[in-house]
Amino acid sequence: MNFYLGYNRSNNMYVCYFPIVAKTGELVEFKPGLFNIEIPNNYGIFVKSFKKKNSKDRFVVLITVKGKQETKQQNVMKRKFGEFIQLKGNTLPPINEVTQQLNNLITRVVIRKDKVAKVEETIGELNERGIWKKLINSTFYDPKKDYSLDKLAFIWYGLPENEISKSRMKKMKLLLETCRAYGKGYFDISGKNWKPITDEMRKEIGGEMNILGSIRNNMFHMIEVPVEDSEDPEDTEIIRAPKDWENIKLSKDEIDRFEKLKPVMAYFVLKDTWMEIGIGTTHVYDLDGFSLRSYMSSLAEDWVNEGRTSYADAFVKLLIRVGYWNDSEALMAISKRVIHLAQHFNWETDERIEDIASRFKEPKETPDIFEGRTDLQHLEAYTIDPPTAKDFDDAISLETKNDGYVLWVHIADVAHYVEKDSTLDIHARGRSTSVYLPTKTIPMLPTHLSDNLCSLNEQLPRLAMTAEIHYDKKGNKQLNKCKIHNSVINVDKNLSYDQVNDALDDKQEPFLSLFKFSELLRTHRRGLNLETDDVRLELEEKMSVSIKSSSKSTKMIEAFMVSANETVAEILEKKELPNIFRDHPLPDKINVERLNAHAKVLGLEINIEMPSLTEDDETSEEEGSGSSLMDMISSGSGGNISFSFGGDSDMADQLKQQLNIDSTEDDEEVLLPTITGLAQLSEEKREEILKPFTEAISYVEKIENINDQKIAYLTILRALSRAFYSANNYGHFGLGSISYSHFTSPIRRYPDVITHRICKAMIANEDHSYDAEELENIAVHCNEQFEIADKLEKTVVGSGFSFLTRNPKYSENKLGIVSSITGGTVYVMLPNGIEARVPLSKISTRATFVDEHACMCFVGFKSTDQIIEEVTVDNWRDLLEDEDSNEPIEILLKLGDQMAINFVSWDHIQGRVIGAPSL
Repeated sequence: MNFYLGYNRSNNMYVCYFPIVAKTGELVEFKPGLFNIEIPNNYGIFVKSFKKKNSKDRFVVLITVKGKQETKQQNVMKRKFGEFIQLKGNTLPPINEVTQQLNNLITRVVIRKDKVAKVEETIGELNERGIWKKLINSTFYDPKKDYSLDKLAFIWYGLPENEISKSRMKKMKLLLETCRAYGKGYFDISGKNWKPITDEMRKEIGGEMNILGSIRNNMFHMIEVPVEDSEDPEDTEIIRAPKDWENIKLSKDEIDRFEKLKPVMAYFVLKDTWMEIGIGTTHVYDLDGFSLRSYMSSLAEDWVNEGRTSYADAFVKLLIRVGYWNDSEALMAISKRVIHLAQHFNWETDERIEDIASRFKEPKETPDIFEGRTDLQHLEAYTIDPPTAKDFDDAISLETKNDGYVLWVHIADVAHYVEKDSTLDIHARGRSTSVYLPTKTIPMLPTHLSDNLCSLNEQLPRLAMTAEIHYDKKGNKQLNKCKIHNSVINVDKNLSYDQVNDALDDKQEPFLSLFKFSELLRTHRRGLNLETDDVRLELEEKMSVSIKSSSKSTKMIEAFMVSANETVAEILEKKELPNIFRDHPLPDKINVERLNAHAKVLGLEINIEMPSLTEDDETSEEEGSGSSLMDMISSGSGGNISFSFGGDSDMADQLKQQLNIDSTEDDEEVLLPTITGLAQLSEEKREEILKPFTEAISYVEKIENINDQKIAYLTILRALSRAFYSANNYGHFGLGSISYSHFTSPIRRYPDVITHRICKAMIANEDHSYDAEELENIAVHCNEQFEIADKLEKTVVGSGFSFLTRNPKYSENKLGIVSSITGGTVYVMLPNGIEARVPLSKISTRATFVDEHACMCFVGFKSTDQIIEEVTVDNWRDLLEDEDSNEPIEILLKLGDQMAINFVSWDHIQGRVIGAPSL
């Protein structure tokens, strides 16, 4: 019995009290035989609870069928009835009146409960199938009707509603609630009532279950295999294993049923949800513990037999093996799936959006739109893009003057067609970026704009925003002469990179002059020239991998686009106009330390020391100075660190949430980390911080071994911060730019559209239509969408690679290089650019450790509590060579090591391949 402790002040002692078992006037039950009263009359009305002097027990006063009685509290049972007799005040009504009311309660409540209990003993425990069976066998049953809860209770118990307790009614309702999902159970919900399935449906479902069970049995067989980890080679066991698809023999009925399951599995892959389909021709998918959905998922996982990943992955593998899909079709399905599950992206553009865009006509059909524009159709202009490009959003022209050069960078005038806050604008802002999948491009704009009116197609007049950029003979920019125009252009030719490369090889003009000028511009760039390959999944004739390196033409166009983006940002900033910047902050110290550690293990002569950022820098208190964001977080500064975002509260609030810093009730200032970029530094400090990185890259450029060079480039790249959009200017570290915005790709990037609108307002001398807060909100949204798009692209490419690596040509005994180590996984980069994950558990069965900079994996021969000296990039060689060392270790692998691997498992949905060392 429950009790509680109380403190008695009179004798300074703690006393154990039993709680009051009931309320005054409540019907209670006491032990049979007490007061010589037997079942079913052992009930009473609770009056009060009290304690007698010099007694440890607590007593109660009850009115029973024999009148007023006293007994110990523990003789009252815990059973509750929720029934009361009204007792007013401290004076009891005549005992005979209370006794009469008690007798009525016993008859009405207790005997009724016992009656229902006897019914339950006869019919068994309440269950859904039992209710259904009693209903269809009753005289009340009509297959066209639905039934109320009261009616079903009456049919089940065989008692009127007033003789069935509320708790039992509630229990029945909860039981039937399991049928609320359409197709689950013996009943379907119909308004407030319940409609039973028919007996014919139940019989059909039973027959279908037998066929489905037979399919499963035929897809497996029993085989004898060696016992795993047994030292006796003759020690075997019998296991159930999947048959090869070619060896599975199904009957006509089984084939028919299996064919119906395939599109259901395919639908789940596409939508990540189940198609509404039942067992056989019924709508019921879950009955008597059998679920069609569970059946399909377990069948796929067991028959595929590659371990558990996800239902969708198991379905993909099954559908490929049985010939429903080939690899390319499966990749297309996965592509549709990731887009379907992504926010703001759709596989097909809404027809209403396309309809709005189609109302715009060709510029030559509406010549009045040329008015007020700078006519640049006389300039020789070219677009230079990948050979598969459909949208041409940038073109270039170059004029050579006596005193220097004029570079004209023409960009499609998307903002002319997509006006602020229009339907097209809301659509474009939602997506914020185009998504480039190997299977399809998901455009930011409707195709009538992206592939037609906003595409700078050759020999057609097109509206453009043109940056006119002046340079002297030495290639120094003359910003005071630079302008931005609303223009009209007419491209001479749409060319591919390969065509321009061929022209350069043949020294053809004007491409040779363009290239030489781009090389002149590159001599003035102080950014980081990181050479990384572009690993692509090709789907033209068959699925394959290609590795694209930068060429003369790609470097040339990159130089021109960077110059245009930088110039536009500088012009807008000079005019003190709000803008969205493409920021790339300084590397944080933690990543630089990791870079140095990785370089040491790789044997590279790279050791970058980040200079201190002193108060002498040309930076205001509002702009922020000192350590970068990650420096501050990692230094354990807690909340006592400063943060400035130009007064923008939204970005500050976002970072507060990321850092789990709550706003104070007193509105006290919460200090957050600063972000420091080139824009916050003096010219001297900029050169000082860029120099060690440019020297490191120059060193890597001279590495002769291509594989070593790739790993070195990746190591430097990983040390850099991620670029992002913001209404605050922090400069672009990677490009060495003090001010940088995106201007050159408005067809596929929404921030470029914003920059164009700001430029248009400046040209027209109109009030700016954006404030800093609105720009910051747009920047945050764009950052989120760009990250989503990047993940979508990587997932689909990874999925394509996962299909390729099932081919023995790609999967067996491949020699790769350890490119990174994270947690319990080693990443191995193969020569074809495919990266495999190798769990440490597949490399060694012993306890494995990774050093603090994730440079190497090692095994300690002592337990961890015995290790005195930590293994680091500075001491590991000495520890290996010193036989008397207290730290005998074995280095399993380190960055840059070669490793031969086989691919052993795949997750096509996530785009992952798992490898293991080749034996």
